[in-house]
Amino acid sequence: MGYMDHHQLNFMKKSLIILAAFGFILVSCGGNENAEPATTAHAGKENYDKQCARCHGSNGKMGLSGAKDLTDSKLTPAEMIPIITNGSSGGIMPAYKDVLSESQIAEVADYIEKHIKN
Repeated sequence: MGYMDHHQLNFMKKSLIILAAFGFILVSCGGNENAEPATTAHAGKENYDKQCARCHGSNGKMGLSGAKDLTDSKLTPAEMIPIITNGSSGGIMPAYKDVLSESQIAEVADYIEKHIKN
């Protein structure tokens, strides 16, 4: 076996550089596998701002007309969904089943859980 010629050595160097760069991109773009997709968070915030903030406030604390302080809520998103869908039993909160789709309601509940609650 002989030594590599100049062309083979350059090819190997370039290949290693490309592989290293590709590996760096994969690692840096991998991110947190538990992070929520930006579109879901954005959609949840957008619908919260349009439908919920008028009574709960943008920070969840406003409490207009008896609306609950969402920052103190102990409800899980699964427990919030029926309330957002059908309204509250006391009638203070209206139903949003005719305003938001099931997935939009789930996104709002998730947004409240991750961005409004303390």
